[in-house]
Amino acid sequence: MPLVKWRKGYLDLRPNEEPTRGRYVLNVSNILESTNYTCVAQSDLGNIEKEVHIKVKGR
Repeated sequence: MPLVKWRKGYLDLRPNEEPTRGRYVLNVSNILESTNYTCVAQSDLGNIEKEVHIKVKGR
């Protein structure tokens, strides 16, 4: 199973915690501005990143 973590921009969302093994769902609330989040998965087979854009309507 890969190690999975989330970043907002270039900052880890949980820098003091070990990455989660397997599936890791990001729950966000109280977002005030549109921004990008990146899911990073790492395993012996390699690394992959997927960036998603969260758009706050009316901003």
